[in-house]
Amino acid sequence: GPSRLRLGGLTSLTPELAVTLANGPDSIELSGLTALTPETAAVLARRGGALDVSGLTTLTPETAAALAGLHDALDLSGLTTLTPETAAALAEFRGGELSLDGVRALAPELAAALTAGQEQHDDPDDSDTLSLGGLMTLTPEAAAALASGTRNLRLAGLTSLTPATAAALARNTRGLELRGLLSLTPETAAALATHQGRLQLSGLKELTPETAAALA
Repeated sequence: GPSRLRLGGLTSLTPELAVTLANGPDSIELSGLTALTPETAAVLARRGGALDVSGLTTLTPETAAALAGLHDALDLSGLTTLTPETAAALAEFRGGELSLDGVRALAPELAAALTAGQEQHDDPDDSDTLSLGGLMTLTPEAAAALASGTRNLRLAGLTSLTPATAAALARNTRGLELRGLLSLTPETAAALATHQGRLQLSGLKELTPETAAALA
């Protein structure tokens, strides 16, 4: 069968139909689903393979807990807000990349819930990544909570960064992707330079000698 199956036109899915799909392709796109029961989510999570349910705009803690059992990439980029309960359920996800690119704001308590129970480790082969590409701003407090987790952090929506937020993010021992940054002050660069993991700044369009020296 196909390695990737796109079923974006489906707006609903029964557990029975999910069981039939469970033995199918490596990756399933179900971006048209507007609702997902915990029962159906559990069946989809057991099958392994990447899952795109980016059409969901709300997610109960029960469905989130079921999806957290997936052992591959999970796309939930249709969510624009999170409750602490749903965030805590998603903290259990260990399947690779978790995309929450639709979330526009992240309070410190939500950031803490997303990383609850995770302990820092330094496994270079670990691909667990939390993508929050919709965040345009991030407080030092929320950054510190995110950095306490065990995932690579992909924050592509940040176009600027204060030294305080940069210093908080730098405490993360995993990869830090900040490709939305177009420029850096020497102060922010110095804060990022304390980061011990992979640092991606591929969006930078200019680099002054002072900033370069701070990064080095």
